[in-house]
Amino acid sequence: MLYRVINQNGYDTISPDNPTYWPTHPNRLPDVLDFFITSGLRGIHFLSQVLNDLSSEHSPVLLTTSLDSILELPPPILTPGYTDWNYFAESLDSVIDLKVPLKTPEDLDKAVKEFTLAVQQTARTSSQPPTPKYNTQSINLPQHIRLLITYKRRARSKWQRTRYPSDRQHYEQLAHELRSELSSFRSDTYNSYIISLSTHDRSLWDSTKRLHRSYSTPSPLRHPDNPWARSDEDKAQLFANHLRSIFQPSPESDPIHSHQVQEFLDSPLPLTLPPSPFTPSEVPYAIQHLPRKKSPGFDLITGEILRHLPRRAILFLTCLYNTIFRTTYFPLLWKFAHIKMIPKPNNLHTEPSAYR
Repeated sequence: MLYRVINQNGYDTISPDNPTYWPTHPNRLPDVLDFFITSGLRGIHFLSQVLNDLSSEHSPVLLTTSLDSILELPPPILTPGYTDWNYFAESLDSVIDLKVPLKTPEDLDKAVKEFTLAVQQTARTSSQPPTPKYNTQSINLPQHIRLLITYKRRARSKWQRTRYPSDRQHYEQLAHELRSELSSFRSDTYNSYIISLSTHDRSLWDSTKRLHRSYSTPSPLRHPDNPWARSDEDKAQLFANHLRSIFQPSPESDPIHSHQVQEFLDSPLPLTLPPSPFTPSEVPYAIQHLPRKKSPGFDLITGEILRHLPRRAILFLTCLYNTIFRTTYFPLLWKFAHIKMIPKPNNLHTEPSAYR
């Protein structure tokens, strides 16, 4: 019924990406039941968000409207705009201290933390924030349609003042004529766009890719005691508990073999030459061969930033690598990583075990 009314009257709908209905029944799944219906709001940008502050079955939805494009928060990055790499190298070179002690694992963790913070802060201060780009360009309507819009607004204003039936009839006439002209204009514009597509400039392939692009909506997760995880923090905690439960040492199946392995590990090693230490020329060589489009890690330090490290930073990084060899200890800060859960096919994605 509602769907038919929306189609017959040409209404628009605005709905959030996340569920707004959280059933308490174990056999029912969350869904989007709360949405907005709009009419005549062309050229206005919307952003709908689900608020998980309340604990009822229906979550409130916040709708933000703006005449300009609503900019979403970009992903975190150390160098979002133009970066002065000369200033970056000079500033980082002035804060690197090569006389820090590197004898114990605690010294190594402290040195790695200070080096990471120095690179991050210097990269931020050396980069200028990008200028926000708002899409303020309106559709270039023909002159006769612009005149029709002006006449329709005057007729509506006159009818609202006088309330005469003749003025209302004149206003509805102009509104109907304007709708017809706008429909013809949109149809002609779309036909011109279709004709302009070509295989020589990739415009045809790009348009086809946009049409076939699929957007996956986030699936809700259920706690072991049946309540739903509504916020991102709850979902992350569920995944963390699931990964902690499955990443466990395998049970010991052969005690005799395990004892032999332990004896071999505890036996003294024969005298051998220590491994060759890293040299300050090997570290830049490895950095230059990093993939240029590789995503940064937890510290947001990209390969582009590493390529502009000054000589003093390269020497300090070389000392860190050699300390790892000497102490056989890997820094704790370099063990952090982003984990992206991938849903398993042909599974109901309401349980953490349905992801890998």
